Amino acid sequence: MANLEHLADGDRARVIFNPPRHEDGTEISSAEGPVLAVAGMRYIQDETHRRAWGMPTILDLANSDVESVEVLEASEEIARRKAREARGDLVFPDLPDDPVEIEDALDHLAALIARETDTRVIRGRQSQLLAQFNDIAEHISLAATKRKYVLTRALTGGDFHPWETRDPHVFRNGTVRPLPADFELEPAARRDRPRRLEEAVRIFGEAEREVRNLLSALRAQGFDVRRPHPNAQEIRSRYRQGRGFVDLGLAPNANGLWQVIQIAPENKTKAKLLRKVLARGEKERLQAALMALV
Repeated sequence: MANLEHLADGDRARVIFNPPRHEDGTEISSAEGPVLAVAGMRYIQDETHRRAWGMPTILDLANSDVESVEVLEASEEIARRKAREARGDLVFPDLPDDPVEIEDALDHLAALIARETDTRVIRGRQSQLLAQFNDIAEHISLAATKRKYVLTRALTGGDFHPWETRDPHVFRNGTVRPLPADFELEPAARRDRPRRLEEAVRIFGEAEREVRNLLSALRAQGFDVRRPHPNAQEIRSRYRQGRGFVDLGLAPNANGLWQVIQIAPENKTKAKLLRKVLARGEKERLQAALMALV
């Protein structure tokens, strides 16, 4: 029996059987395909002798009829080859190491992705560019919602407010505008709370600072409040009954003055619950709490 210790899970190998095996009436003297290593056992997915529906035959390599085993391609090399094929020609052979360069590289790749017409799922140039985009984004642990913003910005032609926009290109709930700090290489720099607050205020205006202060103050008074979106300069106060709930909103008007607003109910059940909430004076209670804070 041949030595199998050198076989790793995912290797591509060729196995010679002597005497030949017989599987479902088929004589198999050799097999070629990926190796499976499970609990110390070795198997080969024989792609040269397929079963019904094109499934490879799984052969146990523990028997004494295994005369020889040849590794055609190691699993590590297979992974590297597939990674190269998934990315194609690299736009940036070396990862950028500066926050401005990182954002510029992501913007450049996003623009290429937006213009690319080869949209084949396998080895299409658009998917290759997206893989390169994600490599750089992973380098700084950029959240999927913020990657979506960068990709969408290439379609809209400029920055936008993910919550307030009505652009059909924007999936609002899956898109969050990144801050300059998000492109930093060091995790500590990305988590710098004072810096993140000042950058958010610079982008979204003073209402950003106000909404954070109001959230903290209202929570301290027992209100169940949250933002409807991470970039929204608005607040929702939630009222529950059983499994149902409705929200009242808080938002600044055109003059910058905060006010309580009614959120249109989505169905009759929520409309009924909203009437109960209003009847017991929750809107006036929230308005009074708001006026005391602003």
